[in-house]
Amino acid sequence: MDGIKGLTLRPGMTVILPLESGGLDPFGLPVPSRFDLCAVQDVSGEPSSMILTVERIDHEDLSSSWKILEHGIETDTLEESVARVCAETNLNVAFSDPEIGADGTDQSKTPRSFRLWLHPGKPDLAEPSDATSVAACDRDLDEHLNLARIAAERITGQLSLDRDLCGAVIDAARFHDLGKAERRWQEAIGNFDAQRFLAKRKVALFDQRRNDGYRHELGSLVRASDISELTSHLIAAHHGWARPYFKEKAKRKNGCRKPSEDAVLRFGRLQSRYGVWGLAYLEALVRCADVQAEVLAEQLKEGSDVNQS
Repeated sequence: MDGIKGLTLRPGMTVILPLESGGLDPFGLPVPSRFDLCAVQDVSGEPSSMILTVERIDHEDLSSSWKILEHGIETDTLEESVARVCAETNLNVAFSDPEIGADGTDQSKTPRSFRLWLHPGKPDLAEPSDATSVAACDRDLDEHLNLARIAAERITGQLSLDRDLCGAVIDAARFHDLGKAERRWQEAIGNFDAQRFLAKRKVALFDQRRNDGYRHELGSLVRASDISELTSHLIAAHHGWARPYFKEKAKRKNGCRKPSEDAVLRFGRLQSRYGVWGLAYLEALVRCADVQAEVLAEQLKEGSDVNQS
């Protein structure tokens, strides 16, 4: 049949269609979508969120003012400082940490310093769009990785998969988020505690400016050791990258260029070995373990030592 731009489609060729094309009918032909579709993103996909530091400045004359450090805004009242930064960034207050009121107004016992989260809209923080982005609580990184490992063990235990494939999926779940132990990523999710690493927040906002293009999947590969080629790919691909590449900005981060370049060739080798759908299936198992680590957290903890590595 005639292809796009003069190309000829042949059996076995892979055709990649934009999301807006919709789905396929029973004969495998594209059906225009009747719905507005959007890509599924992880927490790093929030492009316009911003985390700011607000401090109260006490003066010698016993007066005080409120300063937003990253923007150099300082006014006599908290309300005015918040209003000015919202006007300058064209963003709205999503919430503050600690909580002082969703509109940023000065309530009783307002702390001297707090984080202010700005967002383009008014996100429904109780029902985020991506279950893997958030948790019921602020989840420690070590705990999340152990929960993901337990989830992967339960998932693969119900499948008739080769033992080595099961092991690769379990190892990938166990190590997939090691790269989140990076200060730029932690600050991007609003964690400024240098002694604590979080894997998930109970809110799905992400400051891309602080993260600066860093991809935690590549950071995980930098930190993981003695893992198989398949495990490496499953870690690299668990948010959809590494099929086959990462953006240049992600490659430039410390130690990330080689694993990002290796991912391209590794993807080709593994897809030839396991097939287009076979490799995607294994990737989906790791993704499922990541989701279940949070939505089934309490069930997974029962009878399991989540501190066991």
